[in-house]
Amino acid sequence: MKDGIILPRPLLESTFWRKLTPQQRAAVIELLAAAATEPVRFYAGTNRWETLQPGEVRFRADRGLCGLTGRQVRNLLTKLEKAGLIEYSTHAGGAGGGYTLVEWLNWIQYSDPDVYER
Repeated sequence: MKDGIILPRPLLESTFWRKLTPQQRAAVIELLAAAATEPVRFYAGTNRWETLQPGEVRFRADRGLCGLTGRQVRNLLTKLEKAGLIEYSTHAGGAGGGYTLVEWLNWIQYSDPDVYER
């Protein structure tokens, strides 16, 4: 990846995108920008380490995102999953609290500028 994310025109012109609120759009961009670009190890609690793969992001949905409440973030994640853009799962916490793991499907279209070279 060459510094940044790509917002593909088909996404920006989609009915799905147009129906999102400005806060929801900002949250989508934030989740894309926060996604790992290479494997990253993180402490998952209870003496357990895990690895984020490219296109995955780990965060606390209950704390909100881009002005959205925790519930609004969960609703947005459900919309993104139904649209076929992501898969997500929630994980109970230990000492560090729980987290949500989001995997961007077709991550390469958001991260590889060579896909769009003409």
